[in-house]
Amino acid sequence: MPTPIAPTTDAQSAFDLIWSQMPDLQNDMSSSWWFFLLLPKQEKGYGPKQMMFTLASRVGREVMIKGVWHEGVSTQREIKNGVDRFNTVVLGWIHDGETYHGDIVRHPAQAELSKEGYIRAWAEQDNGQQYGGEIRVNPDRPLALKAQYNGPKGSAKFDVWGSMDGRYTYPELAVDLKTPLGGANMIAWRRASFAGEFTSPSGTEYLEGVTYFQRVSLNVPPFPWYWIWAMLEDESLFSAYVPYVGLNLFRRQYRFYSPRLEQTALPIHSGAFLDIPGRSEVKQFNKCRVTPIPNGGPHPAFTVRAQAPDGDFLSFVIQPYGHTRIPMKRKLLRRAVETHYDYNEYIFRMGELDGRVGSRTINHQTAGSGYGSLEYTWGLGL
Repeated sequence: MPTPIAPTTDAQSAFDLIWSQMPDLQNDMSSSWWFFLLLPKQEKGYGPKQMMFTLASRVGREVMIKGVWHEGVSTQREIKNGVDRFNTVVLGWIHDGETYHGDIVRHPAQAELSKEGYIRAWAEQDNGQQYGGEIRVNPDRPLALKAQYNGPKGSAKFDVWGSMDGRYTYPELAVDLKTPLGGANMIAWRRASFAGEFTSPSGTEYLEGVTYFQRVSLNVPPFPWYWIWAMLEDESLFSAYVPYVGLNLFRRQYRFYSPRLEQTALPIHSGAFLDIPGRSEVKQFNKCRVTPIPNGGPHPAFTVRAQAPDGDFLSFVIQPYGHTRIPMKRKLLRRAVETHYDYNEYIFRMGELDGRVGSRTINHQTAGSGYGSLEYTWGLGL
C-alpha cells in the first residue's frame, strides 16, 4: 500500500458523503447505488478476471430489480439517530478468468445506512446463513473501506484504499445537480486499490488490483446511457460517459435493431478521459461515440471513438466475453402500468486499439492489452 497522505478537505467531504443518499432531495423517481467494479492485476494487464458487487435501491411501492420484486424505498421514511433504513437488493458476480459466475449474491434485504460510516444489508436465510453485503469505513487508514458480500454461490471480502498522489485515486463529488424537477449526486472514486479474497464455484482466490467505486443518488428517471471504465496493461485508465437518445428509449427486451437503426442513436453531452499514470497527464476528450454492432451472436460488439478539439483521439472495439442484465421495473397507477428500465453490463477486451495523445501513439504494441466494463442502458425508469 502507498504511504497514507492526509486527504484534502474536498476528498474527505466526498468520502463522508458515501454514507448518505441525500434523503431530503429524494422524490418518486429516485434510485441509489453503492457499486464496486474490480479489475485484478494479472499476468498481462487487468483481465480477463473481473468482479462486480452493488447495493441497489429504488423508490416505489412495488419495484423489481433483477427479478426480485419487493417494497421499494419510501420517501416518507423516518431517519432515527442518523441511521437511514430502507429496502435494497444486493447483487454480485465474479468472472474467474475462464467462467462467468452470475448471481454470486442476489438478495433483498433491509439496509442500514449510518453517518457513522457504514451501509449493511443482510437477510437471514432458512439455513441460518446471512446473505447480503456491507461496506464500512476502515479506521486504520485515511480514505479506506472494508467490504464484504455473501451469497449461495460465493463470497467476497476485500479492503479498498486511495491516495492523494493521482488525479483519480481519491473520491470526489463528480455530480451535484439540483433542479426543480430533480437532480443527481454522485461520489466517484475512479482509481482506488483493492485486495482481498473472492470465492466462486471455481474456488477461492486472493486478488489485488484496481477498483472503481461510486455512490450515486439519482433523483430523475433513469435514462439511456453508455459508460465505460477500462484499464490498459501500461496502467492507463480510460473512462467515458455517453448519454444518448434514440429508439432504444422504447426497447423493453434484450434484443437489438438492425445495425442501421442502432447507429441512429445520438450522443448528448458526451465526454471521456485517458489518465496516463507516471506522466501526470489526463487527456480530456470532449466527444465520444459508442455504437453497437449486432453480429448475429448473443451480444453485439461496440465501436468506441473519443476525440479532442486538438485532434487527439482514442478508438477501439469492445469485444464482450461476459454479460449481466439487470432489468428494473416499477408498478404505477394501482398496478395498471409497469415501467421498464434495462441496465446491461458487458465485460470486455479491447480490440483494434488505436490513438494519439500529443506525440504518443497508443496501440496494443505500445500500451498492451486492455480490459474493462461497459454499461449499456435503455428504456426510461419512470
